[in-house]
Amino acid sequence: MARIIVNEGSGPRPVDLDGVVVLGSNPSCDVVLTHRSALGSRVELKPLRFGYRVTAVKGEVSINGRRSEMSDLDHNDQVQIGDVLVIYKQPEGDAFSPGSGTRTRHADGSESLELSRDALPADELSDADVLAMAGLEPAPEDEQLEELEELEELEELEDIEELEELPELEELPPERHAAEAAGLDDALTRAANKRREALRRLQSAKAGGSPDGPELSQPGALDAVAALDEDAVSELDALEWSAGLTDASVAQILERAQQVAAEQRAQAEAAEQAARAAAEAERQAEAEALRLAAEQEAARQAEEAAAAEEAARAAAEAEEQAEAERVAAEQQAAREQADAAAAEAAALEQLEPMEELEELEELTELEALEPLPEASTFAPASAAASPAGQPVAAAASLGHPASGSSAPRPAPPGGVRFRRPLPAGRRAPTHLPPVHPGKPPA
Repeated sequence: MARIIVNEGSGPRPVDLDGVVVLGSNPSCDVVLTHRSALGSRVELKPLRFGYRVTAVKGEVSINGRRSEMSDLDHNDQVQIGDVLVIYKQPEGDAFSPGSGTRTRHADGSESLELSRDALPADELSDADVLAMAGLEPAPEDEQLEELEELEELEELEDIEELEELPELEELPPERHAAEAAGLDDALTRAANKRREALRRLQSAKAGGSPDGPELSQPGALDAVAALDEDAVSELDALEWSAGLTDASVAQILERAQQVAAEQRAQAEAAEQAARAAAEAERQAEAEALRLAAEQEAARQAEEAAAAEEAARAAAEAEEQAEAERVAAEQQAAREQADAAAAEAAALEQLEPMEELEELEELTELEALEPLPEASTFAPASAAASPAGQPVAAAASLGHPASGSSAPRPAPPGGVRFRRPLPAGRRAPTHLPPVHPGKPPA
């Protein structure tokens, strides 16, 4: 039995290969890789007639230092999954002798191996060898061709029906496409395993009888072997063995199935690309929406700034107008104050003549009580001597009659009388009526 040696850095770990084996970081894989460099990786190993093949590669995977998505494995081949090293070991019984086959490397990077008959292991005999060992005659070539054509038509019809039964690829997410392709690959692998099991039973029965099946010495024994285990041998395998198809026919059928799987994978990739394009378009639309929103926000801020500037301008104008009104009010108050002062001055000017008239009336009353003497009655200073002495002369010089004299007071020169002094802040009248001696003022 073939095996692989998995080395994740903590020591080699042998794993026996029995059928399809999946290596990856997913916990559902047959061999779970825990190294962080293998995160998201997936490698599927499928059994072939002459060994194992690497298929369904996902992640950073290289085979013998060369990146490859599908390659047949030889003894001691190294599969690098991230930093995880996987070494393929083929048992000695399954090893092929040097020179027994030819390995061809194609331009697309794939490899093919053509083996001679003696290079086939005992459990990998062709259908013709099995028929010869069973003592059966192979079907004529014409019948084989007819059977092959019918089988190919049946396979094509089944493929078409399966494709029609599948949901529309455009409606499925990319992971569903990959799952459908992986499921088809698994079905093909299971069919190959069933065929291997049927051949093993056939060889065991031919070697000397087996409790699992009868002796294969009569025609139709292959059909009987195919019917031994309906779960292990499919109807397609029974039809193939009864028709005596060769390995080339089976290879054509498998190739056709692989083509269908490749087409489905291509459709899945196209759907994934369409999904990525849609996501990119959505991202661009979102970016455009964000740009428009930013432009609208900038326009709104500009409008708000303009409105604020207009409000500031209006406030400045209102302040200037208020200042002008205040200055006008102050000027008006100053004018009113000046008018009030002028009115008060006019009122004072109107009151002064009245006061002067009152003073004149008082003087008139005094003159009426004491009439003034004529100017000729004044005695000269030299003749004013009297036995009484100085007081009489002094009184006469001031215009007042001497004590004990009844003579009228002399009038001052020019007919102007002496007045008593005015109070402080009062002006003397500028227009006085003429005063005649001996007459009261009019």
